This record gives sequence, structure tokens and C-alpha cells, in this order.
Amino acid sequence: MSARFAALGAGRMGRGIAHAFAYAGHEVWLIDAKPRSEEAAQALEADARREIEGSLATLAELGVFDAALIPAMLSRVHFAGRDAAPEVLAQVDVLFEGVPEKLDAKREAFAFACQHLRAEALLASTTSTMLSTELAGLVTHPARFLNAHWLNPAYLIPLVEVSPHPGTDPAATQRLCDLLTAIGKQPVLCQAAPGYIVPRLQALLMNEAARMVEQGVATPEDIDRAVRYGFGPRFASMGIVEFIDFGGLDILYYASHYLAKALDDPRHAPPAIVDRYMAEGPRRAARGQGVSSIGRTWMRRTTAVKSCSASWPCCASSAWCRPRVARNRRSASRLFIDHTVADTTHSSPSMSMIFTPPRSHRPSAWATPSGRLPGPALRSGIGQCHIEYLPASWSVSISTLTTTAR
Repeated sequence: MSARFAALGAGRMGRGIAHAFAYAGHEVWLIDAKPRSEEAAQALEADARREIEGSLATLAELGVFDAALIPAMLSRVHFAGRDAAPEVLAQVDVLFEGVPEKLDAKREAFAFACQHLRAEALLASTTSTMLSTELAGLVTHPARFLNAHWLNPAYLIPLVEVSPHPGTDPAATQRLCDLLTAIGKQPVLCQAAPGYIVPRLQALLMNEAARMVEQGVATPEDIDRAVRYGFGPRFASMGIVEFIDFGGLDILYYASHYLAKALDDPRHAPPAIVDRYMAEGPRRAARGQGVSSIGRTWMRRTTAVKSCSASWPCCASSAWCRPRVARNRRSASRLFIDHTVADTTHSSPSMSMIFTPPRSHRPSAWATPSGRLPGPALRSGIGQCHIEYLPASWSVSISTLTTTAR
């Protein structure tokens, strides 16, 4: 039987990875390389199968898929103890190591796996604490090695943080990212740095929440409620660096300096990059980079919006519209139309727009040379109209903005 994908370590991480591959339609092996009696190995396999079946059943109950598919998914998960592991490892294309977070355990697992893996097989550690630069020396053919940090529960959270070391073959990194994307995951690349991306941000957030409880700023329940209904929805729809761009670097700059002074705590002070970008504002704007372009992923280009000013009253009410175009590194743009309605006398704002492609460009299916883009239905607050990946060579003319009275 083919053994293209496998997880070394039959604990929670390995089971989550097996679940993810089986759900995506792939045969996958759970490998337990720890010496055990036959009885103990059978008990471990039964426990792993129960956990995976329970996770699948929960998703089916939530309506993610038909429960009738569970037996087929479970049939794709195979188990190999230490005695059977060499034969399975010899066939594996991609192996995810998920043994306990102890260096000795990692060393032993890699030594065992590398005896049997083919030289071209990818080897990825799911460690959350050890750098790929630290582990690369424990494997043979280190060019095929990198870290792939899945967030628990691995079958549910889309993100996988991929962290190669300097000696990792770029083709190996691309292969792994392509595989993860194919099974429905969202890989992100990060350097070999402590905490990856999410754990590092998460640690800061959790510690600050604990400090606020300690200082009596708010109850634990209210802090959790604030995250569920404010912080969570915001950053589920917009990246944190993108939000810096959206709100403006100046807000982060002034708010950070205020907090550092008011709380008498330098940890709230902004990093040097924020101070530098604020100081470079005019020069960055002249280069088309935008003042608030921290990661340089999204760059403001308001000059691409024609026949409008930075802000203007859209009707007799106190509603305002602020257009901007954010250009990304792929030479495409996202057009943001932000409607700010200050009263409740109007709703359902809409905007008539004209899209003008260059002569050499044929309009794609989602956009015509001219069209009407309806705005969001709202009574007050801020709404947005987004056009995803508008080619930067297109021009956009905003001709009218209307609101419909209630």
C-alpha cells in the first residue's frame, strides 16, 4: 500500500495531521516508533482511532460533511508500530515529526526515521519551541528538512507556519507549501526565529490580558468578551499589519507613545520601524510606498482613484466617503471604499463606478468596463466595498455616490 504521507508520533499532533490528510482524501500513516508491547501498541492505535473518529463525528454534527463519509475517511488512516515502521518510512514522500518537545526525543526520532527515509523524502518537524536551525543538524540530507508548525487542533486550524533553515532547498519549501495548500491549509513562511508568528503574538496578548486582570482593569470575563466580540472578528477578516495600514501608521505611533508614557512602561513604546516610517512619511509617499506600509505588502495609492478628493460629503447628510487603492506586490490592487455615516437618516449607500482597463487588457468575468458597485447596507458606522485584485493598470472613476433614505 502506498505511504506517501505519514506522521511520526501518534499523539495529539500526529492524530490531527492524520485527520487532515484523511479528510482531504489521502491515505496517511500514523507511525509510533517507541518500543512497546503488542498489547500497548494495539491500545494506542485504538485510542488514536477513537479520537480521530470523535473529531470527524463532531464536524459531521456541525454540518461540515455527511456523517456517512466517516467510515471512508477512517479507512484512510493506517497505523504502524516500531516493527512495521521501516517498511512504511521507505515509501514516504512527506513525513511530519510530532514527538514530544524534548531534544533527546527529537534526536532519537530523527535518527530512526533517517535510517529508512529516501533521500528525496521531505522531513518536517511540527515543533513549536525548537528552531529549524537547531534541528537541521540532527537529520541526514538537511536540505530536505524544515519546520512545519501546525496549530492545535491541527485538523481544524487552517494555518501552518513553515520555517525553513538557511540550508533548506527552496524547492523543498515550495513542495511542502503546495501540499499544505492542496489539503486546505494556509501555509505562511517565517524565518527561524523563536515563537514563529502566532505563538509570539499570542504570548504578548495573553500576558497583557493577565496583567489587566492583575491590575483590576477588567474582569477576566469582560476581557474574554472584548476579544470574542471585538478583537476576534476584526482580525479574522483583516491581517494585523493590514490593519495598521487601514487605520494609519500615525494612530499606532501616537497611541503607542501615549500608552508608554501613561502606563510608565516602555514595553508599549513602538518599535524603531514605526518611528522611522513616520519620519520618512513624505519621502515614502513620493516613492509610492505609502506612509503606513509596514510590511510593504499593501501600499496606498490614492492617486489611482480619479475624479475625487481624499474625502468629500456624499450627500446633504453628514455621510462621508474616503476612497483609497491598496496595491500589493503582485501588481494588483484592492479598492477600498469606506463609507462613514454619522447619523441614522440614511441607509444602503451605493456608488456608481467606471472601470477602465488598458487597451491591451480584456475585461475579466468579474468586472466589465463599466458597472455599478453596490455599497453595504448600513444605518450608521463604517462599511466597505472591496474589489479584489483590480489590476494596477486599470483606472477607476467614481462618478456618483447616493444613499437611500429609510
